[in-house]
Amino acid sequence: MNRTVIFAMLMFSAGIANADPYSESDGAMRPHYVEVVRPRQECWNEAVDAPRSYGGAILGGIAGGILGNQVGGGNGRTVATAIGAATGAMVGDGMDNSGSRVVRRCRVVQEVERVQDGYEPAYREAPRREYRDEEDDD
Repeated sequence: MNRTVIFAMLMFSAGIANADPYSESDGAMRPHYVEVVRPRQECWNEAVDAPRSYGGAILGGIAGGILGNQVGGGNGRTVATAIGAATGAMVGDGMDNSGSRVVRRCRVVQEVERVQDGYEPAYREAPRREYRDEEDDD
């Protein structure tokens, strides 16, 4: 019987010495999360100033001069041509350079989201046992 008791004590003390400092807690599980990166396109409309162009003023002036030349006779024809050219240039310039234009702009935004992807065992730290020598109780 002494052999059995000694053997049991040796096995018990070996188990304590090699015990994992972390032990699983009653099969409890906790959620496991991962970070997922999701690209997303973000778009918006933006007013942009158009570069100045003189093509509309030139074509409008020519067309207005031709139309003005068809009206009147003598000095009246000359005045009508000048007025038609000036009016055509102003109308053509207004049509060609109508101010700003709307441009659609887009960019890709990386969104990071924390998503649960399963469960993992919830570990807790095992209680530490302190051993004292009987001689230290002074």
